[in-house]
Amino acid sequence: MDYLMSAFPVHLHSIHSGVDGEERSEPVFDADGSPVISQEAVAF
Repeated sequence: MDYLMSAFPVHLHSIHSGVDGEERSEPVFDADGSPVISQEAVAF
């Protein structure tokens, strides 16, 4: 199961620009602090 979660991630990420101007992908969390599941990723 760990392999599937790492090979086919379903957690939503957003792109942010760092101080150095480089874009980074960061996970999105809901109000409770839980990771948000990407409905688009689950649909595949």
